[in-house]
Amino acid sequence: MTDLGHFIGYLQKDSQSWQSHAELVSLMKSGGSSAGSRSVEEVFTREVLAPSFRRYFYGEEFQQLNKLNQDQVKQGLGIEGYKNCEGFGFTPARKIDHILTKNEIVSSEPPAWWFDSTLKVLGNRPCPDFAFRNPLPFRCVGEVKYFTGKSISAAQKFLYDAIRQAIFYIGAFGGEYSSALLIIADGSNCGHMSSAVENANQALKNRFGQESSVYLFVP
Repeated sequence: MTDLGHFIGYLQKDSQSWQSHAELVSLMKSGGSSAGSRSVEEVFTREVLAPSFRRYFYGEEFQQLNKLNQDQVKQGLGIEGYKNCEGFGFTPARKIDHILTKNEIVSSEPPAWWFDSTLKVLGNRPCPDFAFRNPLPFRCVGEVKYFTGKSISAAQKFLYDAIRQAIFYIGAFGGEYSSALLIIADGSNCGHMSSAVENANQALKNRFGQESSVYLFVP
């Protein structure tokens, strides 16, 4: 049976053939992605990550090791906008409202509606970018980020906020998922996100994975 670490190892190898930042921007501007043209992050998720996920989970090695057929794989693969994404079987959105959103979890100010009954309260159903569940061998909620900042300090703040959002998602589903996988693509010209991760305290980096249940992958 495979585990989340094996999957991340596959992503590391597969990422060598992934499209460049310039190619993704061009695809976004042309409207050539089924994810639309709202952000490079969404195009990256749909056009790069989704095909990579399919290659892994629908691969003969994975299905033989885990004794799963294609219908079972589809049942366990979730992604935002799954109906427009071949091979995925569900949306990972929470079915009932939550107290917070992923953006509110990284804010120091309370939502305005909390203490003002005249404001309209909007629906709040957290929706991770992707998720893996039974019958797949690991239950994981996933968050995708695309960094285009201009300094290492911006990358450090971006990383910190993204990690908090990933942890939020584990709790938002009441134990449905046992881990979170945070994938951050570095679209900065100078590789600032990669540098921020590389230069982080080794004690922090050691905690990613089984110790914290938060896994980090920066292609």
